[in-house]
Amino acid sequence: TAMRQGRGFAIVECPRPYDILLTKTRRASSHPGNQLLRRILEERYEERYTAHPTEKQCITAQVADSLERDYSCRFLVKNNENCWVLAHRSAVIDKLSNSFRFVPRLKPKAK
Repeated sequence: TAMRQGRGFAIVECPRPYDILLTKTRRASSHPGNQLLRRILEERYEERYTAHPTEKQCITAQVADSLERDYSCRFLVKNNENCWVLAHRSAVIDKLSNSFRFVPRLKPKAK
């Protein structure tokens, strides 16, 4: 299998195509799961941007839930031993909240 136990957490030996790699590398930005994440963030950006702060939290959680449910995405981070492991839910929500801030920079400028 692609996962094994190690020191209390599940090590992911090989990320799947639609896994989302929560790291800042070129490899991660070109990974299909991260490209899917960017598309979903762009689709939900206006709704979240104009929402009340408590609604913003709900929208962010909905995005995470949708990615996991509809696309079988897993959110992965590197541990201290440089192995991929499943990210904690709080880290996922924080990362998605921060990622929404960068959506305007990701969209191509209208001419």
